[in-house]
Amino acid sequence: MLGHTKKHRTEEYNYSHMSNKKNEVSERSIDWKIAAREALGDIPSTALNLQGLRYREGLTQGQLGQAIGVDQSNISKMESGKRRIGVKIAMRLEEIFDIDYRLFL
Repeated sequence: MLGHTKKHRTEEYNYSHMSNKKNEVSERSIDWKIAAREALGDIPSTALNLQGLRYREGLTQGQLGQAIGVDQSNISKMESGKRRIGVKIAMRLEEIFDIDYRLFL
């Protein structure tokens, strides 16, 4: 029944090229938080959370602002880390994104 399958001789196969690539990647890789800080600057994680969730839902800053009752400029300031997200706004965001409001505090 197994006559149609080909048996591989693993003891003769040289896997050293695979381990070299793995080592190259691990030597070049850095923590994602460090990479984000380098790319985006010193933006608070609450701001990144807001921006990421807004993108995930496909909302513009203006649409999100209308939904929670704030100006688009305030959404922009919150996403850039120039304005803190207050508890009341965080609770409105919880309703919009169906996520715990403490993620924004």
